[in-house]
Amino acid sequence: MKKPITGVLTVAAVAAAGMFTAVPASADLVTRCIGTAGEVTVPGDLVVPPGETCDLTGTTVDGDVRVRAGSDLIGDGVSITGDVIGAGDAYIDLVGSEVAGAVTMNSGYGVVLEESTVTGRVLTRAADEAVGAFVYTLDADLGADLVARAGDVYVESGSVAGNLSSVGTTYTDVYGAFIDGRLVVRDTAEGSMLCGLTVQGTSRIGGNADLVQIGSDGPATDCDLGASYWGDTLRVDTNTGGVVIDDVIVNADLRLVDNEPLAQLGDNVRVRGEVIGDSDPIAERSLRTFAESDADGHRDAIQDRIAERTATAQEQAAEAGSADLG
Repeated sequence: MKKPITGVLTVAAVAAAGMFTAVPASADLVTRCIGTAGEVTVPGDLVVPPGETCDLTGTTVDGDVRVRAGSDLIGDGVSITGDVIGAGDAYIDLVGSEVAGAVTMNSGYGVVLEESTVTGRVLTRAADEAVGAFVYTLDADLGADLVARAGDVYVESGSVAGNLSSVGTTYTDVYGAFIDGRLVVRDTAEGSMLCGLTVQGTSRIGGNADLVQIGSDGPATDCDLGASYWGDTLRVDTNTGGVVIDDVIVNADLRLVDNEPLAQLGDNVRVRGEVIGDSDPIAERSLRTFAESDADGHRDAIQDRIAERTATAQEQAAEAGSADLG
């Protein structure tokens, strides 16, 4: 089809007058952040260079945030319209913040989400098993899945609108959270503490090598958060570090398969469907033989790591001074 002659003449006239400028198809802005910044708006992507620290307070980023290897992103009251992506040994600490996209950590040091909202998926993974990555959420609301494939997982209060899937992590402890999908905890090295939570979907706790405590009353800790509610079938199988189940309500079947030693059930287990598989009553004398580390030790250790890295990052950002973002 021929172009309208008026359009051709207009473009030709502008070009002849020296007023025509070619604009690249992609002209996205990328801003480097080293140091501190306040209530400004970054009109595009934000990058924290390798080994540097970016400390934001009340900042808006209209794009993605990339935290390069060995760098730190600390945010308080921050709004990010895109994704947050961390590289090797990167650290992300967001308090009272909003992320409209996803949060992804690739072989990073850790992710902290405190009183924050993430619309997309939260994913932590590591190419190297020696990487001690972690994800720590406190009163955070996640709009999609939480997926962990490395390190430590600690979730307290808040909600997960999708599934919580932790496979091959060091441990997975969940306190008082609401999970609208499935909960999967498999192949942890140091077991799992699941206390006072509500899980709507079919769930599986399997293949864990240390103590698994499902419920508020047990050998790992007494968390005093009341009963846990499982809205569909709960499968507990092939765990080798011991399983203790008490203070739970299961709205479908409780399936206990190939646990060695056998799972131990307390007096406050209510199952609407059937208990399928073998179990023992809780035996006080054997509980402490299940695990060398307890859930309180997990909490203390991860909070110490967070405090140390955050303090170092804040000091580094203060020394760098203003990031001059706007």
